[in-house]
Amino acid sequence: MTLTFRAADSEDAYDLAMVHTLSWQSAYWGIVPAYVLDNLSAIDRAERFAAELSASDGKHFFVAEGEGRVIGFALLQKNREASHPSTGEIVAFYLLPDEWRKGYGRQMMTFVLGELLRVGFHHVTLWVLEDNVRARSFYEACGFLPDGQTRDIKVGKWLVEMCYTRAL
Repeated sequence: MTLTFRAADSEDAYDLAMVHTLSWQSAYWGIVPAYVLDNLSAIDRAERFAAELSASDGKHFFVAEGEGRVIGFALLQKNREASHPSTGEIVAFYLLPDEWRKGYGRQMMTFVLGELLRVGFHHVTLWVLEDNVRARSFYEACGFLPDGQTRDIKVGKWLVEMCYTRAL
């Protein structure tokens, strides 16, 4: 399957919500409590995505399409925590679980890194759950390394996120 990438628009809200929900339910099983994952609603998330897609707040959503359907998305912006203006952040990076381990994540990452470079960033960060070994391995294979920063977040229980970074 050949992927194409484009900026997301408000009509993509439900597709983004489906990718997000299914990805969370697969990737975070055994990490995030089951009651949280079982109660995720693509319909509720679609409303949130629609609002975010219509806001002009420096966030950039991109979708990955294959065979006429959205199979993944990424959310990019200026780094929320870095004081250096040349640091971007990958806030979200999700692919449908049925499409994992087929090379599409790597294609999507190549596109995302190119977009960040195109708009003037020289470094990029992302946050990943410490217990999400599969995602951490993927990011490391894409050249990201942990920078030593961590933060605690509550998703049904307290979890640790790690900051990963790389030069563009």
